[in-house]
Amino acid sequence: MNWGYRIIILYALFMTGILFMVYKCTQQKVDLVTDKYYEREVKYQDQYNSMMSSNEVKNHATISLNTDKSSILISYPEIANRNEVKGSFYFFKPDNSNLDFSVEVLPDKNNIQQIATSNLSKGWWRIQMSWILNNAKLYQEEKIYIQ
Repeated sequence: MNWGYRIIILYALFMTGILFMVYKCTQQKVDLVTDKYYEREVKYQDQYNSMMSSNEVKNHATISLNTDKSSILISYPEIANRNEVKGSFYFFKPDNSNLDFSVEVLPDKNNIQQIATSNLSKGWWRIQMSWILNNAKLYQEEKIYIQ
């Protein structure tokens, strides 16, 4: 076999590899963080102000995984009237938007809320907490790994 055929075979293998990579790239699922990203970008200043308010110690809630990893514990700051607390948690799964869901903020008499991890799939979760405490809009975000 002379050099001409070898170059043609090499070129054909290269093109086959490129076409295979293009095919595999088109089969990948790409999830956006949100379908309404432009609207959220416009409202980002409000979210930033809420984050700054929640960074104060008196307004900061603690989001952590329980020691036995069966639930997520949210410890709220001292709340005089639990009926005045309103808001929601948005559980965001970065690798699969079909698993995203929301939970309402409902502190108990000890200013704690538990959310079971049994219905959460394994992997990283981003918990976005938007709530109102004493007429102040607050926002927090935590990352938790469920095993």
